[in-house]
Amino acid sequence: MDVLQQFVDDWGCRWEAALAAAVRALPADVVAGSIYAAAITVADGNTVPALFVHTESGLAEVADEDGDADDAAYYRWWPDESGIEVESDELAALAAELGAWAEAHPELSADPEDDLAWSDRWIAETDRILIRTLGSDAVRRAFAAIGADPVLVVTETDGEQARASVAFDALNGHRDDAVARDARAFWQAADG
Repeated sequence: MDVLQQFVDDWGCRWEAALAAAVRALPADVVAGSIYAAAITVADGNTVPALFVHTESGLAEVADEDGDADDAAYYRWWPDESGIEVESDELAALAAELGAWAEAHPELSADPEDDLAWSDRWIAETDRILIRTLGSDAVRRAFAAIGADPVLVVTETDGEQARASVAFDALNGHRDDAVARDARAFWQAADG
């Protein structure tokens, strides 16, 4: 195992535990709001991951009932629009640690052709670990313990959505319910 994989795997174990703890500690009003989706988003070139949950009550606050179907889907599934960011000191510290490691190891994280871009390998490794952790048994059990079985997504807040489409089936391939079909259609269209 090389240095990048070793770091990402170690970081991922701690991130998984922090995600599960954060889900178990969700406020009662969020849990009561009927959670239907959860997303890990990355910003700033994959170094600032955050967890968002989507609730039916939160969606009702931002959605325009008279809007068109495309707008409704956007508000329903886009984490920055209807998602509620789950905040915890542990998640924030781990997000900062990922960014600090990338900054300290540009030879492993940056694109050698463009010092402002992230390498394909860095993106692949961080995607791998974010998908693995969000879809882990520990995180799924944490959601089940609060009565939720959300559609799971890994996506960017400020970029192309190809990663959400790819991650979607890895996280939700076992599902064929109406909520999962709706989410799959949205992320495939956003990718297209």
